[in-house]
Amino acid sequence: YNSTSKTFKATESDISSGTWSSGGTMNTARSNIMGTLAGDKTAALVYGGKEAPPAYVTKTESYDGTSWTEVNDLNTGRQYAGGAGTQTAALAIGNTTAPKSINESWNGSSWTETGDLNTGRSYWTCAGTQTDAIAANGYTTTMLNSNELWDGSSWTESGNTNSTCDSRSSAGNTSAALQAGGYITTSPPTNTVNTELWDGSSWTEVNNLNQAERAAQGGGSSTQALACGGSADIPPFPSGLQTPVSSTEYWNGTSWTELNDMASTRTEHGGRGNATNNIVAAGQVTNAASRTGISEEWTAGTTNKTITTS
Repeated sequence: YNSTSKTFKATESDISSGTWSSGGTMNTARSNIMGTLAGDKTAALVYGGKEAPPAYVTKTESYDGTSWTEVNDLNTGRQYAGGAGTQTAALAIGNTTAPKSINESWNGSSWTETGDLNTGRSYWTCAGTQTDAIAANGYTTTMLNSNELWDGSSWTESGNTNSTCDSRSSAGNTSAALQAGGYITTSPPTNTVNTELWDGSSWTEVNNLNQAERAAQGGGSSTQALACGGSADIPPFPSGLQTPVSSTEYWNGTSWTELNDMASTRTEHGGRGNATNNIVAAGQVTNAASRTGISEEWTAGTTNKTITTS
């Protein structure tokens, strides 16, 4: 404090100058986990996915900000499922194989089966907490635009999204949520830049992502979110697998801005936290379907600020 000028010198978060740094390496490299990561870079949980040789994973790992530790397994191995919550209170939602509607709850030490989805699905996007979660879009035998809300004990169908798609980035909760990107049912199917906001009753299309992508991850809220990594089309599409990317985009409540890239390209990974305290882990790192267990941590920058008193 300067008593002459009556000013304070302070620092504040500057998301635009944020950077990625190396995190711990998981015990089991895996891909196809999509949203099944809960928590943030100080305390995270990863569950399910697919490992080599191809096998659906029940393994769960916990992150303390430095290293990953194996903890109790899921009851049902799954891939391309959805997730929500924290390291000590999480959900594992849906599956690619029967039973597709299965939902499990994590209490910090073990998984318990809980209320099933109304429509079993995979490749969908989930966000929120263990008692207040939203899950939209996805895939059964076709892409969906349906939306379900979780109150801690059961799922209720609510307003449909404008886009019929799967594999979107997601943030928020049942009262205010964000969905972005994804794989849409055009002819031929392709990735999209579309972004939608949920106000608790309906979805509204808002400003687009800068890059068309599917399977980006990030988390946050409807006014501050990240979309990290994912897949871009390989032209001419469809010609095979898609290209993993390292891009990071930031949603400020109105529009998307490109920020510093991750150190590695990855898709079908997990990502959670918020715009200042995010983590990504695991995923597919090349279009040859190689899997990683490496995690990366996002830290927002800081900027100086002067406050004048009267």
